[in-house]
Amino acid sequence: MINNMYLLTNLISFLPVIIIFAIMPYIVRKNILFGVNAPRDFYATNTAKSMRRNYTLLVIIVGILFLGISCILPTLVSENYQLMVMMVSLFAYIGIIMIAYVSMWRKAKGLKEELEWQKQTQPVAVVDTSFYTSKIAVSTKWFIAYILIIITTIALGFLFYDKMPQNVPMNTTLDGVVTNSAQKSYQLLFYLPAVQLFITIVFAFIHFSVKRARPELNSQDVEKTVQQNIKFRYAWSCFVVFGGMALILVFLVAQLQMLTLVPSNIGIIITLSSVGLLVLTAILLAVRTGQSGSRIQMKSDGITKTIDRADDKHWKAGMIYVNKDDPSLFVEKRFGVGFTVNFGRPAGWILLAVIVIIVIGAIIIGK
Repeated sequence: MINNMYLLTNLISFLPVIIIFAIMPYIVRKNILFGVNAPRDFYATNTAKSMRRNYTLLVIIVGILFLGISCILPTLVSENYQLMVMMVSLFAYIGIIMIAYVSMWRKAKGLKEELEWQKQTQPVAVVDTSFYTSKIAVSTKWFIAYILIIITTIALGFLFYDKMPQNVPMNTTLDGVVTNSAQKSYQLLFYLPAVQLFITIVFAFIHFSVKRARPELNSQDVEKTVQQNIKFRYAWSCFVVFGGMALILVFLVAQLQMLTLVPSNIGIIITLSSVGLLVLTAILLAVRTGQSGSRIQMKSDGITKTIDRADDKHWKAGMIYVNKDDPSLFVEKRFGVGFTVNFGRPAGWILLAVIVIIVIGAIIIGK
């Protein structure tokens, strides 16, 4: 039996992923074709349009298929396994889409060799020394508010400790049936604040990467791309700071729910609504700005028939950046909106290892 809450959670999980992957080819920089450097004027050709359209149609059709599967299959299993079915369906869908992306990347590489784009490479490295002195992000002082919310979460736990039930629900099905519980203790009061602290560290790190990532500038139109990049980073730093703050407020509500000050069904509604609103905001912001601010309209006098950088060899499958000669730890993504790590530097691998350890530890602690 499937309840309405499961269907709602399923839609909130699947639809944003489908939308994000579907619009991805249209919000990257126009000089990037599925992770491959291309002349900017090639973006408007029928070949490029066809590749983007075919990829987007595949994303939507396969997404609807897997969404249907994730709604039907749970009717064959118990409620305890419904969420597992949904997550397996979602990750299987993402896996198929990534395979489709790699196929398009290979096609783009073939076009590069066939049309000899490498001969159009502009042998110029563009550096704007004033970029990092511009206002490209909101103040890091906003993270003080994160700490205050965490302290408030702990304080409320101690203040209303007597209202905590002897058996505290730790895991529930989407219709509110408790599947796992823990004995009442003061240690439990620090569980959700620990999650809040983890979110704070993650979002502070993302905010730092927004400020320090190397900008991709068009050598033919430097001033325009500088201004676009500044607006892009400022907008996303606002989203990171205030979006992260909204998330830790959700866990403050969860603490109140654990103390029975907020009904369980209300807590679930607040959580799903908040996450859904954040995802919708991210999608709208991505469409509005594009990667590096490429969709922000500004006056341009630049020409478009050259390629700015000949660095495709450093991008594995157009997604993973590995360049030991590049001192930058953070670089702008080629597929998607945001930033990624340079895995050619030891710090990149250390960072990945730390994230993996933290995630595994959180999963173990949460059991």
